[in-house]
Amino acid sequence: RSQTANGAMTDQLTSASPPRYVKLTRSGNVFTGAISTNGVTWTTVGSVTLAMNEQVYVGIAVGNPNATGTNRAVFSNVELIQGVPSPWTAVNIGSAAGTASYSADSGRFRMSSTDSDIWGTSDVLNYVYQPWQGNGTFIAYVESMNNVSGWAKAGLMIRETLNPGSKHVDMMMTGSYGATFQYRSQTSGSMTDQLTSGSAPKWVKLTRVGNTFTGSISNDGVSWTVVGSVQVNMASNVYVGLALSNPGSSSNNETRIRNVEFIQ
Repeated sequence: RSQTANGAMTDQLTSASPPRYVKLTRSGNVFTGAISTNGVTWTTVGSVTLAMNEQVYVGIAVGNPNATGTNRAVFSNVELIQGVPSPWTAVNIGSAAGTASYSADSGRFRMSSTDSDIWGTSDVLNYVYQPWQGNGTFIAYVESMNNVSGWAKAGLMIRETLNPGSKHVDMMMTGSYGATFQYRSQTSGSMTDQLTSGSAPKWVKLTRVGNTFTGSISNDGVSWTVVGSVQVNMASNVYVGLALSNPGSSSNNETRIRNVEFIQ
């Protein structure tokens, strides 16, 4: 890095060799570099504050000071990850701590959460949502749930409000206990679930027709198995999107969800 244009460079080194995942993150003027052997668990190599223009160039670079012949560096799994784009909104409901981001290259959402749960009379979760009116079918592929607790839940949710005790219906995959169709039929009321076997990766589907809500799962996104169905008197104007809760306390977790589709 260089603090000024045409200034001297500084580096921070750590032991590692290819193959290796590398990650460079910008938050304002704070830049952080990290490496990983699996793309999930990351080790920070260095961080610095640099005053840099908001509009920049980002990409893949190679330097080889002592080349004596033909050389080649091969890169794969390149992703540019940003905050969730419009019309999506990311919010922490309750006292959840977590993040959400999006890769336009892969159409993949990445979410993390700690000390959160969707259960009881009041929820604590991360939610990436859009406003919605009326009936609809909502589909997503829960690709992976890494470093989460057994009762972590990730998938689709239709929610009447953004309050912790809101009525809602969801179709989720858990960390260790299968697929769960859950609902709270009364504001600040208790929740009910219907469980079936399964684990990520898995397709999930949540359908609303009037006040009938149905949750299903699939291995291929074509043939579906109904997990549960319920009648919930819910407003026509709701919020629908991706929900994640993780009762675990480790911040080193990541859930990936892609192929999100809303059909009216």
